[in-house]
Amino acid sequence: MAILMNRPRYLPLILSLATVGALHAEEKVLPEVQVTATTDDVADRREAATQKVIIGSKDIENMGALTVSDVLGKLPGVDAGAPGADGSMAMRARGMTRDSVQMYIDGERVAGNARMAQAMVGRLPSTELERVEIIRGASAEFGGSAPVTVNLVFRKARSKASTAVKAALGVRNDEPNAQFTLTKGGGDATLSWLVPLTINRHQMPSGSRLERRDSSGTNQLEKADGRRTMYELVFSPRLVWKSGSDSLTIAPSLFRAWGDQVTDTTRSDFATPANSGSRHDDESNRTAFNRLRADGEMVRAGTKYSGRLAWSKGERKADVTRDYLGFGGLPSRSSEVRQRNETDFGASLRADRSIGQHLLAVALEESEHRRDDSMNGTTGNESHHGWDRQWSAWLQDEWSPVSAVTVTGGLRGESIRYAADGNTQRYEEILPSLALRWEPIQRWVFRTSLGAGVKAPKLQELLNQPVYSVGSNTPLEADRRGNPNLRAERSVNFEAVLEHYLSGDAGVIGANVYARQTEDFIEKRTQLEGGRWVERPWNEGTALHWGIELDAKLRTDRYGWRGATLRSHLTVPRSSVDDPRLGITRPARETPRYQLSAGYDQTMGELSFGASVQYFSRVVTEIAGEQRSVTRDRTLLDAYVLKRLSPKLNLRLSLQNLLKTQTRQQQDAFTTGANWSLGNTALGVRTVMLALEGKW
Repeated sequence: MAILMNRPRYLPLILSLATVGALHAEEKVLPEVQVTATTDDVADRREAATQKVIIGSKDIENMGALTVSDVLGKLPGVDAGAPGADGSMAMRARGMTRDSVQMYIDGERVAGNARMAQAMVGRLPSTELERVEIIRGASAEFGGSAPVTVNLVFRKARSKASTAVKAALGVRNDEPNAQFTLTKGGGDATLSWLVPLTINRHQMPSGSRLERRDSSGTNQLEKADGRRTMYELVFSPRLVWKSGSDSLTIAPSLFRAWGDQVTDTTRSDFATPANSGSRHDDESNRTAFNRLRADGEMVRAGTKYSGRLAWSKGERKADVTRDYLGFGGLPSRSSEVRQRNETDFGASLRADRSIGQHLLAVALEESEHRRDDSMNGTTGNESHHGWDRQWSAWLQDEWSPVSAVTVTGGLRGESIRYAADGNTQRYEEILPSLALRWEPIQRWVFRTSLGAGVKAPKLQELLNQPVYSVGSNTPLEADRRGNPNLRAERSVNFEAVLEHYLSGDAGVIGANVYARQTEDFIEKRTQLEGGRWVERPWNEGTALHWGIELDAKLRTDRYGWRGATLRSHLTVPRSSVDDPRLGITRPARETPRYQLSAGYDQTMGELSFGASVQYFSRVVTEIAGEQRSVTRDRTLLDAYVLKRLSPKLNLRLSLQNLLKTQTRQQQDAFTTGANWSLGNTALGVRTVMLALEGKW
């Protein structure tokens, strides 16, 4: 609350809203939500104590997504960007650019944050997902480190014998792509198993056009054209032993990827033709990832005990060679080898018990993440090491004094330690939370929550490992490094939502307001260091993010339109930062005006089809006297057509980014007596895939 007192002009609004309740928590904990199959996403959302949006298996199928990463790129209210080489994406929500989406895998918070979680499962086929839960606000169970939590719930092994096959062929622009997945399941009342095997061939074209003006006023035009090819093998069996109410699940996974990326760049220097020329980049890369997870639960004397152990180890290696012709008037070559090794360990113990009108949950969690980075090459040799360790203990009480009211109180303790390049920091925090769910009138639900959170920097933000800019070094094309001195962010989170559920669970309409205040707010900033421009993350002051979210889902069968589903989501974010370095209050960097998504699905007998659109308004960064950046608005349109060839066989046509939308950005940087300008247009990629899907 002390954080809120620093912003008196917002205090009356926040206090008046907070009087009706406070923070969010998980739904009825017996059984746990992450392991319970859902039958109706709207009904489940209505009954949940937390503010939650559920994307069911049917909605996931209608997305036409091939991989889990593709599904993440279509979630309402989330800007996932383009997936990286390991399948991870820089997921953003509510206009917050830094780690604003917390990722869980089957209820497990993975050490190494959302990027690591995506690397573990991003290349798995989308058919392995049972559902996706989007949870907003803070709670004792999920903490308040991020305003949005995405929990990926995967299919469980069942005793029924089953076979599923998915074979897809298609193109990204003109580049061929393929995916093949075979999943076998079976067992008996004691042992059940599910074994998916996936083989992918991804080929992605890339291209960009840069219009550069340096501090002397010299204009350059740079064009790049490239292609990335990646072969992937994913093997992720799940074995479940059961004995009465006791169960043990063992889930190993193996991921291997290898490929190359080739890029040809030409540069025209209009003032100095001798500086015109070309560059050929050739990168070969290899990724190996192994993971083992074990879950167990048992019920004794009315209390459910559950535990989890998880271990993973990953390695990524890239060998890059660059040949220059004409840059500076002479041919030259540079090379570098980059390697990253990461190890993660996680464990948890939890107990759930119902006592009268109370559902009590208590848990102890631990996670560790270690990372080693090295680079050897023409520019020099460097190695950097970091680790983080987090202990969490939490207690949560979900109390229903009357049927229309649920009050959830919680207390979470966090002990966080991290070190990068020899610099160690430690934090201990007590984080209270309180939430209210109230259904004053049938089918009208009001929820509100208030809670505190702490978020440690990611290791990639801490390590001083360099990524050198190629071809030019300016405030707009700077080297990138971490900052070992980063402090953890502390935040207070407020949510209030009103939802109206249509009769017969035909749909839901919701409106949400939120506010999040953050101390030691982290943003990236560029400055001159030893003759080179370097971009690092910095603690920039106190930030406030607030806004509204509107969402709706409608199944039209009850209204005479058979077989149709409509859905939409709108986020309108706003922000401000009290910046002591500049002595001003300004908007946070890269704040969008709004983000809109909408979808339509239709079933007509043996034929289903649909379309979805995501509209991202322009994104502006404006730091007086330092930087101005504008990313133009963009529209992503996807569609699919599904033909049921038989009760067990489907033919699906999926189309992504039908409009081949490009990303256009204009950046300007200023210092005393100098300025730079950079216009960047990135290639738009359309994907067309035809898949044959069978289930037996």
